[in-house]
Amino acid sequence: MINHPSDEREAQQLDELEGDLLQRYLETLALARDIPSANLRNRKLLSCYAEVQFVLHGGRRCPVCHAHVRHVLPVIAEHIDGASAEFPCLCTRCFEAERAISRVIITHLGKARVEEHPLEYGARTIDRRVEERPAKKKTTGES
Repeated sequence: MINHPSDEREAQQLDELEGDLLQRYLETLALARDIPSANLRNRKLLSCYAEVQFVLHGGRRCPVCHAHVRHVLPVIAEHIDGASAEFPCLCTRCFEAERAISRVIITHLGKARVEEHPLEYGARTIDRRVEERPAKKKTTGES
């Protein structure tokens, strides 16, 4: 097999890319020690690991809607009724949908796990429909 110069350049670029990724991953590991919250630290580590895996191996398809998933991490959704569902990965839309109907949703890899709870949408907003609005001035057609 004859190696063409372009093949050698591509191999060198891939080695440099993998080296940069590994460097960023190791930097994240070092900086993660400074994060006091275990959940936040694990989220950062899992995200960085998933990004490295995406660059090296590519993504997958969401088992629910078949959209492309960049960060492939296993997910366990524990629903309010006590049932649980396991997924090899979920796209953002399906992840948020599962989170909305679940008691807790867990992203995990080995001992690192991140627990997400449903969001209370509108919990900090004010319903402005009940406030009185000033009456609008009626304009006439005269100029």
